[in-house]
Amino acid sequence: MIIRCKLYTALKDKAAEMVKKPNYLTVPAAIRELEKIEMARNISKESLEQKIEKTISKNREQYDRLTAELEELHKKQKAIQSEELLKAIEGSSKNYEEILNFIHGKTEGSGE
Repeated sequence: MIIRCKLYTALKDKAAEMVKKPNYLTVPAAIRELEKIEMARNISKESLEQKIEKTISKNREQYDRLTAELEELHKKQKAIQSEELLKAIEGSSKNYEEILNFIHGKTEGSGE
């Protein structure tokens, strides 16, 4: 009742300022307008939430796709490195033990 009374007073003051009194300056009409605004606000809030969820979903799909591509590139890089290493070993004049010692950081004359 207090809010309705305040609304009535505000509308009455506004109507007094106007030359012609419009029909929408009644308490029931103002309440209907407020309900319309509230409904529009709820609709826009729901659509905003839907847009956010859609964007998150789209970004998640893009992230998953990029992660899969990155993993595939990593596998290809490892395969290329392995192939290059095998070619280098095949072309080397060192024997198997010398190559393993080199890989493990052991050098000739180090006493290990």
